[in-house]
Amino acid sequence: VISFVQKYEGKSFIETVEWLAARLGMSLPNQDPKSKQVSRKRRELQDLNRFAVEYFHKQLLTPSIGGRALAYLKNRGVKDETIRYFQLGYTTSGRRDLVKAATQTGFSIQQLVDAGLIKNDEKGPVDRFRGRIIFPILDERGAPAGFGGRALADNLLPKYLNSPATTVYDKSKILYNLHHARSEIRKMGTALLVEGYLDAIMLHQAGVQNVVASLGTSLSESH
Repeated sequence: VISFVQKYEGKSFIETVEWLAARLGMSLPNQDPKSKQVSRKRRELQDLNRFAVEYFHKQLLTPSIGGRALAYLKNRGVKDETIRYFQLGYTTSGRRDLVKAATQTGFSIQQLVDAGLIKNDEKGPVDRFRGRIIFPILDERGAPAGFGGRALADNLLPKYLNSPATTVYDKSKILYNLHHARSEIRKMGTALLVEGYLDAIMLHQAGVQNVVASLGTSLSESH
């Protein structure tokens, strides 16, 4: 199994073992209590992010809710299968829609804050992403780490909004679409780096499989 995943995903041995353990919810041996606590918190936030990916995606595919967002994507040339492949989503302009949906599922307000999905203002917890097309950001192992949101209304600023730094999301260590592209990058020996989500998505849709995008205007040593 380890050898198969290494070859299929283009991962190192350690990456493969950690990825498989995370999928099964297993703690790796020789972890001290602090490391186990950190690993458990990461898994909890990733579970919350998976819920949010599905929630946002369902919103987009519901015509009465995400119709305008779907029209925008279609106008940009994004196909239905591409929308599903990248699990693109949409958020309404409601202040607490995600708060309600997530807490009803069993997640806590603190977990939503820790994941960067909500923030606290003078009126209490409020959804961070509102009225935006959502681009889920996966880490190199394919786990949802954060989100990018593109405003639909011209008066909604900033135009693009990313998740803040969290336990599972550090934009200086993540390249958008790397999880999907890494096997092709490994095969070809090269990677094509572009600026934004849609740049990477449209090139992938056109058959360019070794494309990744930066999550900002600067590149780090990790990148």
